[in-house]
Amino acid sequence: MQRAAASVFLQSGDYEEGLALADRAVGLAEGGGDPGELETALRVRAAGELWAGDFPKAAADAKRALTLKPRDVHALRIYMWAKDRTAAPASATAAASERPLGDILVESSPLDDPRVKLAGRRAEDHLAALKQLDQAMRLLGLNDAGGALQASQRAQALDPSLGDAYMQQALAWAVLKDMAQALVEVTKAIGVWAQQGKTANLPAAYSLRASFQNGLGNPDAAARDADKALSIDPSLASAYFQRGRALQALGRKQTEVLAAYKRAADLSPADYQAAYETAADHLSGAPATGAAAAAAAGAWGGGPWRAVLSVAAYLLAVLLGVAAWLARRGARPGRASWSGPGGPQIGAAGDGERRALDSQYDMVEKIGEGGMGAVYRGWDKALKRPVAIKRLRPELQGNPRERERFIKEAEMVASLRHPHIVEIYTILRDDDDTHLVFEFIVGRTLHELLNESRGRHLEPKRALEILRQVAEAVDHAHSRRVIHRDLKPANVMIADGGWVKVMDFGIARQVQDSLLTTTNTIVGTPTYMAPEQALGAVVRESDVYALGVSFYEMLTGGLPFKGPDEMHEKLDARFLAPSRLLPGLPPSVDAVLAKALAARAEERYHSCLELHAAAAEALDGRATPARS
Repeated sequence: MQRAAASVFLQSGDYEEGLALADRAVGLAEGGGDPGELETALRVRAAGELWAGDFPKAAADAKRALTLKPRDVHALRIYMWAKDRTAAPASATAAASERPLGDILVESSPLDDPRVKLAGRRAEDHLAALKQLDQAMRLLGLNDAGGALQASQRAQALDPSLGDAYMQQALAWAVLKDMAQALVEVTKAIGVWAQQGKTANLPAAYSLRASFQNGLGNPDAAARDADKALSIDPSLASAYFQRGRALQALGRKQTEVLAAYKRAADLSPADYQAAYETAADHLSGAPATGAAAAAAAGAWGGGPWRAVLSVAAYLLAVLLGVAAWLARRGARPGRASWSGPGGPQIGAAGDGERRALDSQYDMVEKIGEGGMGAVYRGWDKALKRPVAIKRLRPELQGNPRERERFIKEAEMVASLRHPHIVEIYTILRDDDDTHLVFEFIVGRTLHELLNESRGRHLEPKRALEILRQVAEAVDHAHSRRVIHRDLKPANVMIADGGWVKVMDFGIARQVQDSLLTTTNTIVGTPTYMAPEQALGAVVRESDVYALGVSFYEMLTGGLPFKGPDEMHEKLDARFLAPSRLLPGLPPSVDAVLAKALAARAEERYHSCLELHAAAAEALDGRATPARS
């Protein structure tokens, strides 16, 4: 009771009363003999001391809380924040006014929680932004591009995360014939949607940007954008049309150019048949007549915006459906359905779901293959979005154990709903075949990113940001008692825009206790595998170890353990210090990785976020603070 009251007063800014109550809560907890109660009371008092600017006391209380609960990430964040500011008392007022850790006091009423208040303000701003966006779309439909631009700019100011506002500005600028500014705004929309993982929104945006690039005389960039659009949505007619324009400007073979125009016409005859005929006549040197001549006046002789009109019309239709689309997101067909606290229920499927694979999904091309099956890039015809489809190997279909293991992956991933874990949409199976349908990530693996980077390593700041997002995902899985068992750069996707997704939970293990799970099989990738895992035992710290190896690789471009003596090196914790491999890395990073790669699991960090926090501190706090 004292602790909850202290939280309320501290959040309201009454530090004197709040700290007095927190003192009493700590005293009562010390007398009660409950370590958990004492740890929470200390954390509350530390937060109040931090807000009040008494950094030494805040650091002391947070450190004491950590001795009682080493895995308390909130206490660790308070300790790090307060310790960093102990030597800078002049910043106390600013630190107190910012309230950097207002999200840690969760004991008070939800209505008093600053997170709830902040969420309420954001929700109001978001609704107001959607109203402005709706007005912008109506104004653009009335050919009032200036009014549409102002309304979409107001929407962006209210909610900078609303990619549709940037897209609407791009369309308005295009109507106003400022193609350079239109290019800037559509690029912002692409960045926002890519970072948010909204892959389904990207094809139209890439296609529109391709049209702007063509209009500005940048056919190389236009071709790349058209190809990006088609890699996600192979049925987007406008992207084929823009690709044809770009290829023609680049002087490519006539057959290649016409093939692009022909594909656009086949997919959308009303929009592109006349343009295709014009292109065919233009490239062959024959005079254009009738509808083809009219199309020529727009597509070839009427300025760059003329060629964008069909794309803009398509996008306006998409934007007008934003509200309905948002309302449908929670109940898309084909997703696992939630039924109570037990999580998503994924059951057997018969002929109906088999037919759904044929009727709802197209399997476009194979993009990878693993031990259990092949992965295909697919297209959801009903929801107009790309998907990844994993198909169980035919030779394993008749093996009940392997098939059940395959299904188990779907159930496990479905239970781990998290922004940084690849999402599963549905499972389709019958007597002959089994398919898992996942979200499709546009980007590359961390392994590929490292191979493409100079020196095969990343800047520390970027490595820390990737580490943070992976840590959040893995710790979330651990909170659901799931151990990944195969963390490595090849299983981390970096989407366009920098958003990280952890994937391939095919060999993850659901643990039955909080300490140790012993298995009959040794699975994982030896280079990233902790010593105990190589002996058939896994703990949460096994994933911490693998993440430590990956972080070492991100920083240095090499692996800590390699060669024929790899296991002995791991058991002796013998590896070359990162600061020796990469001049400029502080020696404190060496100590962080030494702890992460300790041979004994109990000597490592006990969570991935602990590893990230220590790494951020070692690198002078240049990382974004981790979110628990």
